[in-house]
Amino acid sequence: MHKTLALIPVVFLTACAVTDDPGQGGFISGIYGVTSGAYDKRLEDRQRNLEALKQAQQGTQLEQQQLHREKVSLAGEVAQLGQATQAMDQTLEDFSLQLSRKQAATKKAEQRKQSLLKKAKLLRGQTLELQKAAQSSAKDAQAVQKLHAEEQRLQKEIKALQSDLQMGLD
Repeated sequence: MHKTLALIPVVFLTACAVTDDPGQGGFISGIYGVTSGAYDKRLEDRQRNLEALKQAQQGTQLEQQQLHREKVSLAGEVAQLGQATQAMDQTLEDFSLQLSRKQAATKKAEQRKQSLLKKAKLLRGQTLELQKAAQSSAKDAQAVQKLHAEEQRLQKEIKALQSDLQMGLD
């Protein structure tokens, strides 16, 4: 019977599960964790994870700053594009007024005048569309580049129209 009583503590000790988690184990697990270095290893693992998370956070912050700079840059380009389209619109409006004031001496000159007025009106509409597109695509770099190309095309057509006006009405 004494042998059976002596085995009871051994049975209880072996029945206790040993774990590395200090929140999960009991006294035996605590002693095991401290003596085996498992707690220290767990602490080191958590510190490494914390450092990795901090580095990831820094990377995300840098990326966010870069995206903000790009956003500001695009907003500046859109503002410049808006100013350029307003200037083109004013030029075309002035041009239309000049054409309206000129009186054609012949029927051919009148037809040319009407053709130039239609072209000026078309270009003015395209300029207004470009201005609207510039405002609606402030966040899209590719759209801004396309709008710059369209702006340049319209400026060339306006210059050609001005040249036609000078040659046809002089």
